[in-house]
Amino acid sequence: MTSKFLLDLTNPSFHKSLIGFDTMFKRLQNLERESQSYPPYNLYRDGDIYTIEMALAGLSAKDIDIELKEQVLTISYRKQDEIKEDVLHKGLAHRSFTRSFNLAEDIKVKKAKLNNGLLSIILERIIPGIKNLLK
Repeated sequence: MTSKFLLDLTNPSFHKSLIGFDTMFKRLQNLERESQSYPPYNLYRDGDIYTIEMALAGLSAKDIDIELKEQVLTISYRKQDEIKEDVLHKGLAHRSFTRSFNLAEDIKVKKAKLNNGLLSIILERIIPGIKNLLK
């Protein structure tokens, strides 16, 4: 299998000169596997504040799982069994999904809210004291 990356991150000789970047290499390798387009989302930046907006029409806050584990923010929804009704046309997609975002170590999740089918997750870059002084 050929890699689409300019550098072969799986090559052990590449890892010898960079210490402490193991998690970053794993995240870069996983990016290729995580390419999907549903649900659609926007990503905004305003200084040290980032906002992820995700279109989740027809879902409520209790339907959505948001998890942060090892600096990976994961938003997911598991479709429940539908009640059979006399539906003439079903145009709104309610399909299961999992969408993940790899966060830098200095990014913290501040809050998440769902309003009118739009999930907003606010993230903030927290700069440690010594780095903040150099800014």
